[in-house]
Amino acid sequence: MFGTMSLTYLSALIDTTIGNFGTSQAATYAGITNVFLLSLLIYGISSSSGGHVNPTITFTTMTTGLTPLPRGTIYMIAQTVGGAIAGGLIRGSFGYEMTQKINGGGCFLNTDQISVGQAFIIEATSSFILLFIAFGVGLDPRQAELYGQLGPLLVGTTLGLVSFASAGVAPGYTGAGMNPARCFGMAVARGGFRDQWMWWVGPLTGSLVQTAVYHAVPPYHTRAK
Repeated sequence: MFGTMSLTYLSALIDTTIGNFGTSQAATYAGITNVFLLSLLIYGISSSSGGHVNPTITFTTMTTGLTPLPRGTIYMIAQTVGGAIAGGLIRGSFGYEMTQKINGGGCFLNTDQISVGQAFIIEATSSFILLFIAFGVGLDPRQAELYGQLGPLLVGTTLGLVSFASAGVAPGYTGAGMNPARCFGMAVARGGFRDQWMWWVGPLTGSLVQTAVYHAVPPYHTRAK
């Protein structure tokens, strides 16, 4: 819960700060900061919760058999609550007018620039790519043995790369969220839930595709006896 709360709150502050600088390299800075933010959070809470701060990750580890159903369910509830708490903190920190100006800090879509259907495809595909690489560099226990302590950094780097790739697709669109709890928290902050389903169903779609791929072609190779 506290990991997701920290992720949501800090990402809103970071995105707002980058926006206030008026830089033309906003996507670059967002990608780089995501690398450090996610990596450090995973390192910090891995001993207590396995580094779970994202329902997309947690749900996929459940469907692939890496996280038990009861534990995963508790994790996802806690993550959503953490996102909501962060939303309240964002609203309290910025006030109503500023929060509306920054659209809650992220996860928003201007349908005059890009359609919901297009954004959904970006969300689902980006979520799958994040999961596909994350499983290959550390989420699967056998891969975790291979990459060791580099795992969290590699997962964070993957998020940074994917977020950078989609952040500048269209004006008024923040790019793939890939974390429903984070996007829910930002909707709580701005008090508007328009198109909220996309930030949940998109990652869910990517998760189900990754689940099928994982079972069909796992990232590890069976060793010969």
